[in-house]
Amino acid sequence: LSKGAAIEAFDAIEAAEKHDKKGEYKNDYIFTLQVLYSKIYNAGADAFKSKDYTTAYESFDKASRLTAMQNKLMGTKGIDTAAIQSAAIAASNAKNTEKAIELYEVLISAGVKDELFYQALMDLYNSKGDKAKAEDVMNRAKVAFPNSNAFIINEINALLAAGKKDEALAKMQKATELYPDNATLFFALGTNFEAIKTPE
Repeated sequence: LSKGAAIEAFDAIEAAEKHDKKGEYKNDYIFTLQVLYSKIYNAGADAFKSKDYTTAYESFDKASRLTAMQNKLMGTKGIDTAAIQSAAIAASNAKNTEKAIELYEVLISAGVKDELFYQALMDLYNSKGDKAKAEDVMNRAKVAFPNSNAFIINEINALLAAGKKDEALAKMQKATELYPDNATLFFALGTNFEAIKTPE
């Protein structure tokens, strides 16, 4: 079964399942979906390697929908974290910012704890110029990862960008108290401190 045929087969099953009100073919669908998953996911991976990010996004998105359909048929819960993350990255690379934002929000809302999701989401909102949404994500990240210095540095950078030097200095002081032995953090803070001292 080719990758293209696997995608077509999933589309057909997805359409047929909607009309199978009595669930007569449920077991057939479950078996077929298990066979199709790797073909569809791998189609996304191959497209991504070829830098065809739109096709990659579409394949990863189908893989996540396949998992959702399988869960529904089997009466199980959960999301396909790997497929959704891959779809988000592909959408971002394809400049489909809105879809990438939607997918990262899905992951975060589902309680998947990964700092990279928050970082990527902040970057996407910042790329749109939506500073308020980026700040909201940063605040959520600080609650989810209270001991992470990455978000403190991000917050300091945001304060500097907004011209709030006094607040940035206060955050720097707090960061040094929280992470007295973190050399990487001190380097980043030192760079920011020099930026504050340098006259415009």
